[in-house]
Amino acid sequence: NPSCLVPPDPVIAACPDHLVAVVNVTFSIHDKVGGPVTIIDAASFFSADPNCPGGVFDPDVVFDEDAGRFVLGYDASGTHYCVAFSDDADPFGTWFLYAFQTGFGGEFFDYPHIGVGPECIGMGANMFTSVFVGSDVWCMEKADGYAGGALTVVMGTTGFSSTPQPADLKGSDLTTTGPEHHYFTDDQFDGQTFGIFEWDALGVGGNPIEVATPAWTPGGGGFPINTPQTGADDLQANDWRIQTHATQRNGSAWISATVSANPSGTGTVNCFQWAEVDVNSDSLFQGGLVCPDTHIDPLRNAIFADIAANECGDAFAGFTRSQATDDPGTAICGRRGDTPLGSLRCGKGIKRGEVPYGAFDGEPLRWGDYSGMAPDTNGSDFWYFGEFSKDLDNGIANWGTHIGRIETDCVPGGGG
Repeated sequence: NPSCLVPPDPVIAACPDHLVAVVNVTFSIHDKVGGPVTIIDAASFFSADPNCPGGVFDPDVVFDEDAGRFVLGYDASGTHYCVAFSDDADPFGTWFLYAFQTGFGGEFFDYPHIGVGPECIGMGANMFTSVFVGSDVWCMEKADGYAGGALTVVMGTTGFSSTPQPADLKGSDLTTTGPEHHYFTDDQFDGQTFGIFEWDALGVGGNPIEVATPAWTPGGGGFPINTPQTGADDLQANDWRIQTHATQRNGSAWISATVSANPSGTGTVNCFQWAEVDVNSDSLFQGGLVCPDTHIDPLRNAIFADIAANECGDAFAGFTRSQATDDPGTAICGRRGDTPLGSLRCGKGIKRGEVPYGAFDGEPLRWGDYSGMAPDTNGSDFWYFGEFSKDLDNGIANWGTHIGRIETDCVPGGGG
């Protein structure tokens, strides 16, 4: 908790030897065996670019497995995007820094996320004045950023859809997906319906084309409710937008979002819905509604989930788990690629909350916007970067973050 800001918004990316983990307003570099951690102040890091103003927030990071590069970005004051491209797979080496304007005419640029595409690093965000005015997308040409040259940035819009999340390509999708296929998932902000856009930004240009009418209903549910914990103050579960990137592998994009439901008939809780979307047929392949551990405690809540898949089709989702008798901590759900469609086995905890969460902002306490589940570059394992309530007693905000590794028996190319 280096900054005491809320929320931390943790996201993580993995290369063969290192992890890069980002929060508001710092990022850290880790090895994979628990060695020393290097923490870097994001505003200071980007200050080398005179076009990058202060006030960075809404962090994100991805790793391009084909090019062997990290890409790291922060929203800057709601008007610019600050983005850095590493010159190789070593995050301790050289980074090329850029900043470009995103908010025009008094618009506020919010909730940006990035994803590795065939030719571009895609980015999507919501735009506001005093109200929501629509969603825009950007294409940052990879060849420019990886060479450290002048960065070509193309802008488009998805209209009044909500929270366009760029597909973040992993595995063979990076080399077999055609250059024109940059995908964005979106939602209609109703907890029920989702769609997909395709964009050839460097080819025909223009705006993304909606290739699937928003009609997926992977689980459905109501608007998220305030989430209880052992303390007196509930946690804010925000809303039902898609959270973090849409990880794409083996022709499928994976997404998740928070909703409320009453699975046991004993009371409303927060759950998450998830979906695997076939980007080739632009249709829902499988999905479901997950309310973890209701067989143990029917009032346990799950919020701010992120889901990803490996080369064998195994998928894991990480999330915050909390209830009136349990402080907020991290947990996972998962499925093997050969299990029945629509099933996700849930409830295993990673890091328990240590104390009731408290912050300076008043009830409902701001807990998060998203968290991060990253596939490892070995094609088998996963890294989950989530948030838990930590015994800090700092009088400001007592969140902590935790990185957990999930190992599978997947053998890429040989089944699992």
